[in-house]
Amino acid sequence: SSLLVSLLTFWTPPTTAQLTIETMPPLAAEGSDILLLAHNLTENPLAYAWYRGERVDNSQLIASYRVDTNATTKGPAHSGRETLYPNGTLLIQSVTQKDTGSYTLLVTKDDLQTERQTGHLHVLRESVLPTPVITSNNSKPWEHKDTVVLTCGPETQNTSYMWWISNQSLPKSTRLKLSEDKRTLTVFNVTRKEKGPYVCETRNLVSISRSDPFTLDVLYSSDHPEGNLNLSCHTASNPATQRSPLVSVRPQEYTQALSIPNHNMYSQILHSLTVLDSPTVRRSRFPGLRAQSCLVLECCPSNQARVPLV
Repeated sequence: SSLLVSLLTFWTPPTTAQLTIETMPPLAAEGSDILLLAHNLTENPLAYAWYRGERVDNSQLIASYRVDTNATTKGPAHSGRETLYPNGTLLIQSVTQKDTGSYTLLVTKDDLQTERQTGHLHVLRESVLPTPVITSNNSKPWEHKDTVVLTCGPETQNTSYMWWISNQSLPKSTRLKLSEDKRTLTVFNVTRKEKGPYVCETRNLVSISRSDPFTLDVLYSSDHPEGNLNLSCHTASNPATQRSPLVSVRPQEYTQALSIPNHNMYSQILHSLTVLDSPTVRRSRFPGLRAQSCLVLECCPSNQARVPLV
């Protein structure tokens, strides 16, 4: 019996969870849609009613709903943008600054008792951000020569900017510089390592937006060409002339093709080029050889007009 007394002494009936109102999203952008969600509703409610403000005032009634008839009645405070759902949730579409304030839900229980709770809506002046776009002052820069300025647009107020390169945050580098508002990224003496892709992200209190990837077409050249330089001398004759021996690095055979693996030997070889039928080879243009430079030679037999060799 003492055990029964102890159990009765410490036993307390379970408490019913209190009705709560959740605003989704918590911060609303002007022009967006919001939901006022009702949590911990009583079982088998008879009716719901939403009011503008913190009091139950019929002049501020937005809408009411009767469960037994599945009927919704609009009140004086209904603006045409509100929808009351059977689960007690209130939808407000295209919210404005004027919608900021308190909203009260009144729930009528099956025993005719009522329960009410107030939620709050805060509409920010910020709007949902558009998709940003990266622009460049030079989309085809030369490596080690040009400086590139990347801009994330459009410019909007109360917006923060972030940059990524090759899906990583910007590395620490003296050649990368962000503007004070971080909307502009400057790449000094760009290299192929900085070609991207770049992505810009914009944020405000109500939204996040990312740009499409942007990749630079970095142009580059080399003072030391890779591979062999092949030159051929073609002379017009009928019947065909004997193959001309051109001086090569390895002059083991007679050929019309010259292979020069090292451009430091160009000058020496150019002075040595000869052909069996006594044409002379002269250099008409020989710029510093680069990846996009052109070496033009002329094969000039003594009794013929010049034959260009490219």
